[in-house]
Amino acid sequence: AVLLLCQQQQQQQQEEDSTDDSSAVKALLATLYSNRAAAYLQSQDFSNCLQDCRTVIDQSLDDANMKVYVRASRACVQLGDLAQGKRVLEEGRQRNLNHDDSTLSVLSKELKKIDTLAGLESRGQQELVSEQFASAKSTYGSLLKEAPSAVPFLLGAAEADLGLGLTDSALRLTKRVLVKHAQNPVGCWI
Repeated sequence: AVLLLCQQQQQQQQEEDSTDDSSAVKALLATLYSNRAAAYLQSQDFSNCLQDCRTVIDQSLDDANMKVYVRASRACVQLGDLAQGKRVLEEGRQRNLNHDDSTLSVLSKELKKIDTLAGLESRGQQELVSEQFASAKSTYGSLLKEAPSAVPFLLGAAEADLGLGLTDSALRLTKRVLVKHAQNPVGCWI
């Protein structure tokens, strides 16, 4: 009976140790992916930044790491996908409802920023449709200040420039898109 009890205690201790090791490994992986995502974001490699952030989020390596959600959202904005950026932030808020207000305020601030950008993008599209090219140029200029590499914003600005007869500017903006995305149909059309 004593031997059996000792074996059970050893087994329990091994399970606890493996759980501790597993937690430590998850925390380390979360930190490594998060730091690499920060480096990718800084070097403007937004796709890889988003991929590393999604790894941390999807594998639930560290749900409380707000930086991952913010970095993923910022990468989405730079890629021109405001809807996905908003979804990432909302997912972070849902997973961390029980955290303090200061933690959630970071996500709320980023959500407001994305909502503002989405409003500007919608306004710019409406201005293009109604052929208010000068206003559209201004609106897309504001968007490009926040996300200088976002394809939809570059193409919107190019279309506005084209409507104003600024063909050289439209070509420069379109070239920035086509260099990275040679098969972009809107870029080819402009």
